[in-house]
Parts: sequence; C-alpha cells; structure tokens
Amino acid sequence: VLSQEVEPSLSMEDFMSKAVTEALTEVAAAEDLSGVNTPPEDMGDTKDIAVAAEQLLEDEQLRKEIEEIFDRAGDKLRMEVAAMKKEQEAFTKVAEDQGLEYVESEKQR
Repeated sequence: VLSQEVEPSLSMEDFMSKAVTEALTEVAAAEDLSGVNTPPEDMGDTKDIAVAAEQLLEDEQLRKEIEEIFDRAGDKLRMEVAAMKKEQEAFTKVAEDQGLEYVESEKQR
C-alpha cells in the first residue's frame, strides 16, 4: 500500500473549494450548537455556504495564503508517508533476517 504513488482526485481549485465549504459548514454547525452568533434561519443553508466559500476564494491574497497552508500540509504528509515507508522497510528487513536465521538453525538440526 505504501509503495503506491498517490494521485490527487481533485484539482487544487476543486479541492480548495470543497475544503472551504466544509470548513464553513463546520463553523456554522458549531455556532448553531453553541448559540453564539446564531445566524438568521436561512443563513445556514447550503446555497449561502457555497456563496460564502466562493467569495472567500475570490479574494486573491486569502486564496494564496490558503494554498500555501495546503502546500505545507501536503509536504508534511509526504514526509510522514516517506518515514512510514522507511519504518516498514526496516521492519520487513528485520523480519526477513529473523526468518533466514530460523531457516539456518533448522538446517543445522
């Protein structure tokens, strides 16, 4: 599994749009639960959230900052996956060596 190359399933723009929409949905839900800044009844619907996400993404400076955040997160994720691969390879090597030692000990019997 870790040796497979991971290809993104969404373009960066689609991914950003989806992420911002989900974040706005979570914020709206959290505000509804806490009772803080409770919006009017029609503010929490999907159309309003989509419009708010679109407006946020149209702000070029904000968009660049969000892209940088996602780029850094992607870099961190790739480094973590690389570290996991190394750990898996080391574990496999140890298991292989132990298996060979067992086979050698059985031959000597």
